[in-house]
Formats: sequence, C-alpha cells, structure tokens
Amino acid sequence: MGGDVTFTRLAVTPEQIKSLNLPTAIAKESNHSKDWHGRTAQCEAIPPDVLADIVREAIKDRLDLAAYERALKREAKVRKELLARLA
Repeated sequence: MGGDVTFTRLAVTPEQIKSLNLPTAIAKESNHSKDWHGRTAQCEAIPPDVLADIVREAIKDRLDLAAYERALKREAKVRKELLARLA
C-alpha cells in the first residue's frame, strides 16, 4: 500500500516512575546503559491497562489519519467482494 514506516522507542519516563510509583533498580552494566546514571524501571511494572493507553496514544500521535481511512475503506471493499464471492 506504500508509505513510510517510522519506529519510535518508547521508554518509561521519570514522570511515569513517580506518578505510577514504579519500582526502580540500579542500571545493569551494558552498552545500552553505559552513559546512564541513576535508577531504571521496567515497562512491565506499568499496569497493563495503563501501558495499553500509553502505547495507544503513541500510535495515535503518529498515525497518518488519511492513510488509515484509505486502508479502512479498502478493507471494507475487499470484505464486501469476498462475501459476494462466498454467497
């Protein structure tokens, strides 16, 4: 269907750690944390419904609504054609 894809890394923010009272730990030594000073928190510690909301909002913020609407229309058309063939 064309278009560009962009990937965004979402991270647990200091504000989320505080507002959600997330448990923290000292960062493990690795290439990912070599410049990190302070404590870390795991996204798995975020309640599933809250995490789903965070991800949903991140998607909505980045979604090309026009492309999404075109995809929905195409999906409806294909579904209608398939159902007609099955009838």
